[in-house]
Amino acid sequence: MELGNSALMVPGDGTDDRRVRLPTRQVVLVRPGGVEAVRSTVHCPLKRTGQSVPSCLSCQRLHEASTEALVCSVPAGLAEARGVAGELVPRETVVLDAELPVYDGLRLLQNAQLSSAPVVDDNASLLGTVLTSELAALCDAPGAEVEDAIIPVVAVSEHLTILELAQLMDSRDLERTPIVDEAGHLLGVVTALDVVRWFSRRLTALD
Repeated sequence: MELGNSALMVPGDGTDDRRVRLPTRQVVLVRPGGVEAVRSTVHCPLKRTGQSVPSCLSCQRLHEASTEALVCSVPAGLAEARGVAGELVPRETVVLDAELPVYDGLRLLQNAQLSSAPVVDDNASLLGTVLTSELAALCDAPGAEVEDAIIPVVAVSEHLTILELAQLMDSRDLERTPIVDEAGHLLGVVTALDVVRWFSRRLTALD
């Protein structure tokens, strides 16, 4: 993803506007033919949803753009983090195509030191997740593909509060939780450590 560095100057429509840094995040899809970055998004503080980078680049509130973040001008009341799951989505999430050969999926996860990865279809919609142990068990099966090892997964809306996300992960003993938008497209995967760090920063700020 290449972003320009030129700034778009926003007409002053209120002295309360603040500049907010919006980190970009990517879903990097691994297909049989190679790696493809299929979705680049940011969490928009105005719409409170995951927005595509192109839509943000055309926004008249945009000030700056880089490969790592967009800088947006928003009213002060919206500048603060709202505490929803979409804000925790990491910069990059590796996902596997359902038709990827099992051996290739296993090798990729092992090289990346990942114990699991989400699986999506051709429309980038979440199908489930795969574990390295499940992939390893199918390595000797002729023609086996990643979809043969898919297990159900609990996915949550980007609008779920982080408190609700923490309670869900605790009650179901989840280490990782996929975050999806309203169309069911995967935005990224949040870990229990991401949630703990959010609460830790919040408590530190209150001291």
